[in-house]
Amino acid sequence: MPDAGEFDPDPVREFEPGEFARILQSVPIRVALVDKNGRRRTLDEALGEAVAQRTSDLFFTPDRAVFNGPATILFWPDGDKTVVQCQPGDTFDPEKGIAMAILKKIYGGGRYNDVLRRLIENN
Repeated sequence: MPDAGEFDPDPVREFEPGEFARILQSVPIRVALVDKNGRRRTLDEALGEAVAQRTSDLFFTPDRAVFNGPATILFWPDGDKTVVQCQPGDTFDPEKGIAMAILKKIYGGGRYNDVLRRLIENN
């Protein structure tokens, strides 16, 4: 074991469960971030904003909708677009088109059809 003033390149220490977390909680850490506009924020503020942004993204709110014949097209803040179309024999309904496009965005590709089919069959 090196003396207090020496550097040990390979220190190994085993911690009891929860001990490391208690040590980290007792160490005051201050981090300030500066964004591209020069605004200073604490790490907590920056993380809070990131979580709030991600949470709003999780609600899958499209930027705009376009209705083109039997198709509904949703444009998303992340640059994606989702297209759904009426099946033969269905009557076009913009509200249903938006709902289906949101489901397609959430569940991806054809999976949203599987989810709907499973829910309908289970009733």
